[in-house]
Amino acid sequence: MIETRRQVNKPNSSFRKELLNSNIHYCHIDFDGDCIYVNDLYLGYGLTVGTNLFQYTPDEKKGFFLEQVERVKNGEACHFFSESINLLGERDQWEIWLQPGYSATGTSPSFIEVYSRNINAGAENFISTLFKNFYTATDDDLFILNNQLVILDINKVTKQSLVGNKFSEVIFDDEEYLFFLNTFEQAKRLDGVALKVTHPIYRKRRSKKRFCRISVTYIVIQGVGRYMVQIRDVHQEHINRVTLKMQEKQFEEFERWRSLGQMSAGIAHEINNPLCIIRIQAEQLKDRYAGKIKDSDPSYMKKLESIIKQVDRIENIANSLKIYSRSSNSITKEIHNLDNLIQDSLGLFQAQTGREIYIDFKNPFSDLEVACKKNEFYQIILNLLTNSYQAVHQFESLEKCWIKIWVEESMLDQFTIYVQDGGDGIKDNVAKDIFTPFFTTKDVGEGTGLGLSISKKLALENNMILDFEKDFEYTTFSISLGQNIVRPSVDA
Repeated sequence: MIETRRQVNKPNSSFRKELLNSNIHYCHIDFDGDCIYVNDLYLGYGLTVGTNLFQYTPDEKKGFFLEQVERVKNGEACHFFSESINLLGERDQWEIWLQPGYSATGTSPSFIEVYSRNINAGAENFISTLFKNFYTATDDDLFILNNQLVILDINKVTKQSLVGNKFSEVIFDDEEYLFFLNTFEQAKRLDGVALKVTHPIYRKRRSKKRFCRISVTYIVIQGVGRYMVQIRDVHQEHINRVTLKMQEKQFEEFERWRSLGQMSAGIAHEINNPLCIIRIQAEQLKDRYAGKIKDSDPSYMKKLESIIKQVDRIENIANSLKIYSRSSNSITKEIHNLDNLIQDSLGLFQAQTGREIYIDFKNPFSDLEVACKKNEFYQIILNLLTNSYQAVHQFESLEKCWIKIWVEESMLDQFTIYVQDGGDGIKDNVAKDIFTPFFTTKDVGEGTGLGLSISKKLALENNMILDFEKDFEYTTFSISLGQNIVRPSVDA
C-alpha cells in the first residue's frame, strides 16, 4: 500500500495551473526509477506501476536524468527538457518537473514526484488525445494499433499486459482474424472516417460468439498512421432488434392470411351451392337411365360418372379453402418435446408413403421443448416431407433419393428446423410463388397448390415462420420456432 504523501517545493504557479489540463502526466518513482504510482494518461506509453522510467530514456540522456534525480534526493526541485523512446521506437520531446516526495511522517525525501508533458505535437501526443475522452466514459474495449497491428494501448487496466503484442493475440479463430484484416483495409481507405459494422466475434476464449458493434478509424498524424478500434457488445440489442422484425413479419403475414381466409370462405360457399345441384342432377340422370341406354350409347354412363368425379374434386378444393377461414386460436398450445414431435411425424410419413426412403434426422438438442398445437405441427412437417418425397421418389440412387431433417441453434439463440431433399431443386422464377394458394408445378390432377400455403398459415398461427431457403445447394425449407422454445430450468 502506498504511504500517505505530503508535497514540498510545489511547481511554480503557471505550471500548477497547467496541471488542471489533461495533457500533464503525473507519477511517483522511487530513487531507482521504478514507478510506484501512475495516472491514467501515462498508460498510453505502456507505463504502469512497477515499470522503470529510465528504460524509456535514451542512453545519452540517462546520465543527465540521473543527475537530476540526485538533486531531488537532496531536497531540490528540478525543471528540465529531455527525450524518451515510445513504444514504436520513436523519440518524444518531454518537459519534466521533478520534486521530492515525503511520507506523512518523514523528514527526508522517500520518493520522487514526476510531472511531465509531451511537447512533440503541441499540448498532447496522438495516443493521449484519442484516449482521454474514453478512458472513464465507456465499458467498450478500445485499442490503438500501429500499421503492423501491434497494440500500442488499450483502455482496460486489466488488459495492459497486451500492450506490445500483436492484435491477432486477442482474436480466437482464423475466420475472425480475416474479418478484422478486411475491416482494417477498408477503414484505411476511408482516411479518418469511422467504419462501423456489427459482427459476431468471440469475447472470451471457449465462449459462444456474441454480436459486437465494431468501429475502426484510421488516422495519419505527422506521417504516422494509427488504427483506433472500438468494440462494443450489442448481442442482446441485436437479438431484440431481430426478434422485433420477426414478430412484425409474422403479424403482416397473419393479417394477409386472415384477409385471404375471409375471402376464401365466401368463395367456398359460392362454389359448393351450384356443385350440390350439379351432383344431384348427375346422380338422378345416372339412376334414371341405368340399364336403358347402355346398348345405344355405352359412353353415356361413363360421362355421367366423370361429371360426378370432377364435382368431388372441386368440392375437395373448396373444402380446402375453408381451412384459411378457420382460426385455431381456441386450441390451446401445449408443451411438447421437439424430438418426439419430429419422430412422430416421421412415423406418420412412413405409414402414408408405404415405401422405405432414406431419411437422415439429426437433433443435437434432444431435451428441447416447444409450445405448439401438436396436430398442426404434424401437418406442417408432413406437408414438407410429402413434397420432398414427390421430388425424389422417382430416383433409384441414394445420391438423389434422400431427405434430411435437422435442428440448428442460431447466433441469436433461436432454433430452426430444416427439411431438405436431393431433388432437382426449385428454380428462382418458381420459388417466389410457392407459398401462393393454388400455385403448383405438378401435372393437372396431381396437386391443388394449397399444401405449402396452408402450412404457412398454420406456422403463423403457432408463432412460427415457414420459409424457403435460397442459399442452400439442395431444396431446403426452414421452420423458425421463434419464442415457442421452452428452455429447461437451471435446477433441472
